[in-house]
Amino acid sequence: MPDLEELKKRRDQLTARIKHHEIREAAQARKRETKIKLLVGAAILSRVKKKGGLENSSIIQMMTSYLTRDTDIKDVLGTDGTGSEILKRLTQPDEGENQSTESPVTSFQE
Repeated sequence: MPDLEELKKRRDQLTARIKHHEIREAAQARKRETKIKLLVGAAILSRVKKKGGLENSSIIQMMTSYLTRDTDIKDVLGTDGTGSEILKRLTQPDEGENQSTESPVTSFQE
């Protein structure tokens, strides 16, 4: 039968292994959450682009009410609040794409 010190050592090893697995699982969950956020954002940007760009969407209003940090506001909405150059480029309809005035935020059905 193992002595007390041996049992404590095994307990500590198991505790360390459990902690390691918990940390790994938490990291994987954060990665999945980030992936989902990116995919949802990409889908919204794609819908805005297909529906005619920023002028025909409520994305600016949605982002204005959502963003709080000055750097995020500047990066997404630009200095004038109508959309940064990057956002405009990401949502600019491609030539010849079918455009609609339907709001991309309120309707995702095709």
